[in-house]
Amino acid sequence: MFLNKDSESKIDDVTKSQTVKCYTYTFAHPDNPAYKFILIDTPGLSDTNGVKQDDKNIKEITDAAISAGSLSAIVIVANGTEARVTPSIKNTLVRLSNNLPDDLLGNILLILTKCTKSSASFSECAFSKEIAKPKKIFYMDNQFFCTDPEVWKDDEDERFNVEHHWKLSINTINRILETITDLSSTSTKAFENMREYRNKIKAEIDKVTQDITNIQKVQDKLEASQKALQKSGDQKNSYANYTKTETITLNKIVKASYHSTVCSRHMDNIICHDNCGLEMKTSSGTDYFTACYCMGSNNICRFCNCGPTSHYHAMVKLIKETKTLNKVLEDMKAQYDSANQQYQKYSTDANNYQSTLANLQATANAKYEYIHKLCKDLSKICSRFNFVDELHANLDNMRQDARVIQNINIRRNAEAEIQRLEKLASDLSSKRGSMY
Repeated sequence: MFLNKDSESKIDDVTKSQTVKCYTYTFAHPDNPAYKFILIDTPGLSDTNGVKQDDKNIKEITDAAISAGSLSAIVIVANGTEARVTPSIKNTLVRLSNNLPDDLLGNILLILTKCTKSSASFSECAFSKEIAKPKKIFYMDNQFFCTDPEVWKDDEDERFNVEHHWKLSINTINRILETITDLSSTSTKAFENMREYRNKIKAEIDKVTQDITNIQKVQDKLEASQKALQKSGDQKNSYANYTKTETITLNKIVKASYHSTVCSRHMDNIICHDNCGLEMKTSSGTDYFTACYCMGSNNICRFCNCGPTSHYHAMVKLIKETKTLNKVLEDMKAQYDSANQQYQKYSTDANNYQSTLANLQATANAKYEYIHKLCKDLSKICSRFNFVDELHANLDNMRQDARVIQNINIRRNAEAEIQRLEKLASDLSSKRGSMY
């Protein structure tokens, strides 16, 4: 039997696991030296150092069990005065149920401390439901270890109580040893198989947690590009009417069934005398049109301001024609083109982010499926194993720890990690179905 001087830590702080590593103690029964006992003292769970410390402690315990090769009993010590299933106790129960192989469930002994059988308030029902029904339950009221002997050594009544509980504790220890000798030794190979599966699961969890971070980043970018796409689309629509419609009326000379007086200099858009009564003369260059209605007193045409020699007769008439013209507003079109260019860019960005998001989600889904397979295989060794429950138990503790963090940056990082794990737990729950 030996005691490493570094095996205990912060003995004045009951909220911390007193054992920080696994230590082995070998001793013979004082009344029956033929019986040799090897005790492996392990770290506790739900340490106030948090979930990461629990992970380290679980690894220590698993490694020690594997090194032992076989175990006759798994002795779990709990505070018998703890009545309420707190997040800390829930975490301990879930972690134990997720790490004890079915092969060893029949070897579980439960010791409730700081109480007697009649005063225990620990929920044995919750323990049986979450882990397994213990082979036997023992009670030990050893609170005198927590007091200074100066308090009771000279007090007759208190000394009697201490000695009485000490004798009861010794008797309880003897019953525990007798029970252990009656139990069959069981191989710890299952611990090794569980460790292999859990390591694979944790590795996949790390990968998929990074995938979740990347997915959230791409989702943020996709959302931003969609908002920008909406805004540029609204701008594009507001500048879409960059053409202005105008209606104009034009004079047009067309063929007619009668002759009219026209001027050879202005025949495109002026008829000097419509339906002229003079005898038709198709050539110009004479004073023939001096008598035409269109001529004024000074022999100057009142419509084209030319003399009679430039006039002649033609079978035409003048009509008014209405035309609709589309006029481009250049400044408005420039705004439309700019908005359209932005719209096309954000549309491409949104499509690219959507494609990237789909690929990332597909990759994450493949990892979820692989995690489910590993969990299903692990549940064949440990039928109560449920990684989602373990995640939720971890999250309860992490939320509790985060609330007391004073440093803003550290607290923000802790909350971000909690959000990632919440997303992971939600995804695993929604995709799990009846897989395990």
